Amino acid sequence: MLFGIILFNVLLLGYPTRTLTSEADNPNSITISSNIPKDIFSDGTPASKATLRQAAIFAWKEFIALNWPADPDLRGKPKPNLPFGSDDKPLVWETLRNKIEIYPGNSKQANQPFYNGSPSKGGPHYYYDPAKVLTTDGEIYSCNGAAPRRNAFVNLDEADEIGLNRMYAGKAPTNYPGQQFLYLAKANQQEYDYVKNLKWNTFDSRVTNKNTSFSQATQNTISKIQKSKEYPIPNPTNPTFISLPYNTLEIKSAWRHLNTDEDTSKFHVAPVRFYKNQSSTKGQGNYCFVQSEKDWGMGALHIIQKTPSAPYFIFATFSQADNITKKDGTSVEDVNGQLKNPSILKSNPFDPKIFSDTPKPRNPDPNAIYETAASGINDSQKFDPLTPANAPENHLPNDLRLYYENILGASALPQVPISINRRANPIPDQIIAVNQYAHSVISNYIHAHGLSSSPWLNYKLVNIQWVPLTKNANAPGKPYIGSDVANYYLANEVVETDLNLQLFSGQFKNTNENLITDFAYKNQIPGFAFGPKNQYANVVHQGKQFNMGGCMGCHGNATNKGADFSFILLDGPVPFSFPEVGGDALPNQLRFIRQQSKRPQ
Repeated sequence: MLFGIILFNVLLLGYPTRTLTSEADNPNSITISSNIPKDIFSDGTPASKATLRQAAIFAWKEFIALNWPADPDLRGKPKPNLPFGSDDKPLVWETLRNKIEIYPGNSKQANQPFYNGSPSKGGPHYYYDPAKVLTTDGEIYSCNGAAPRRNAFVNLDEADEIGLNRMYAGKAPTNYPGQQFLYLAKANQQEYDYVKNLKWNTFDSRVTNKNTSFSQATQNTISKIQKSKEYPIPNPTNPTFISLPYNTLEIKSAWRHLNTDEDTSKFHVAPVRFYKNQSSTKGQGNYCFVQSEKDWGMGALHIIQKTPSAPYFIFATFSQADNITKKDGTSVEDVNGQLKNPSILKSNPFDPKIFSDTPKPRNPDPNAIYETAASGINDSQKFDPLTPANAPENHLPNDLRLYYENILGASALPQVPISINRRANPIPDQIIAVNQYAHSVISNYIHAHGLSSSPWLNYKLVNIQWVPLTKNANAPGKPYIGSDVANYYLANEVVETDLNLQLFSGQFKNTNENLITDFAYKNQIPGFAFGPKNQYANVVHQGKQFNMGGCMGCHGNATNKGADFSFILLDGPVPFSFPEVGGDALPNQLRFIRQQSKRPQ
């Protein structure tokens, strides 16, 4: 295993003890272990053969290991003699490298060892582009002028959902940055060392280093995928293709400010850093950061891992139990994901209502938006109307539901705050059962180790994607209708919230309108197209093409640009970098959608 075999017996008092390797490798049971599993099966059985239950158990093993207290001296490593469940120290995933540490805006910081910035050494430093943040070295100063005792590992430098919309919690306080969720992206040592050793981690090296030309590797990779319908086999020292090493991990996490009347014991709480604009002063720059030590809680944790039998990555997403609420703030689901009142399925997931795949009728509901998918590559997805007649211009202050707002400039998307009533696709019963099982194992363990409670009992697996699926070759533009629809459309309610992310398939159109389509463009045919209607293939495996939905399908768009399912790798060293700020009218559009038309096909 990645960190050695250190397993923990939930039935014994005292600190964890070593148990049999076979117990950890059992795909049908959850063990409390600091070892990150390397694949669903340890005997060579491919991940695609797993059941949903086995895949969910794998996800929980990842979650437990990544939320283990971290070694104070070695980033990304656990401290095995500390028990799982304690919440007062940096965690393994938190000490992974933030994307700005992988691709620093200041190229002088590009060759640092992975372990630099460990908890015992004062934490990480974040270097943005000096020319953009207007400081000497690109490091941003504290807003209050005082340096924190230890720099936060939770560096919230993203303020939107991949450039599409901004997400808010109606129950959160309104003081800056308000009710907005903020985000981060991280990766483990496998990815960091890969791009650093190939000198692909700065803009200058990508453009000018002819020995490890990133642009040539990009073209080679795209050509191979198009011709062979396979991904390049990882070779960490060979710059011919772009292929991240096996067991590369990436993390996406969503955080928000907690209200004073919320029970913080139900949240993972950690020091966080977020950013503000300020008037530029000499030497101090035009940004500053605020570090909050205990007032922010984690709303979601995405985990993606490239395994030897799943080169398309395995995607798992976890949520805090009480994210989705009614207007009065009461939870729609229990801690395992079971709907408290199944009759809510009769309601539309969105408010104002959005009817998906429904042309606007002759006598429309005045409080509804009607969405129709693109019917071909020359057609566009449509939302009509963009502003329902009775929709409020602002989210009402006594409405405690989640809500999102599409970014300014996305003129083809609804232009009103949209509240969330429920998930577009409920959590499957098998996932709910595994969540209940995992909570039972965690509860037994923490009580055996003298802990009265743990925030992890209030987090649940939403779903997992471990094998690519596809729409019928004759049905692009139509919803996926398989029994595994919730797996196909994997989405987290605070990371992929709007309709186009909750029901993603295909690709984003080459426009600034943030619309999606199931069809390939002319310059993508035949390489990225299949079937009689030229359906877009965003995932390939064993010579087959798939129009996958949800997280895997979305990340597959990055792969078809040569970036191996990684938006971190795709958008990493750009010619300028700076943090996104909560409340900005427009996000920092250095990510995928705004670059789509500039990338090779």
